Amino acid sequence: MEEIINQIEENPHDSGGVSWDAYPTAASGYLNVGLTDKALAMLKKAEEKMPNHRRATALEFLLTLYTKSGDKGEVYLVWNAYKP
Repeated sequence: MEEIINQIEENPHDSGGVSWDAYPTAASGYLNVGLTDKALAMLKKAEEKMPNHRRATALEFLLTLYTKSGDKGEVYLVWNAYKP
C-alpha cells in the first residue's frame, strides 16, 4: 500500500495525483494490521488534502479512524473542527 501511494506521489502527472480519500483508506488498512504509526501518518496527509466542499464527510472519516487508532488528542481536535 505504501509503495503504491509513494509511486503516485512521486509521479503525480502520470496518475493525476493521490486523491484525499486514498489516505484514509490506507490508514484503515494499516490500523487493521496494527501499524498505528503508519496509519496516523496517512491520516495527517488526508487532513492536508481534505476537500473544503466535502469537509463534514472528510471529518467523519477522520474522526472514525482517529478513534480506532486510540489517539485521543486527534479525536478531540477533529471533533472540535466538526462541531461547528
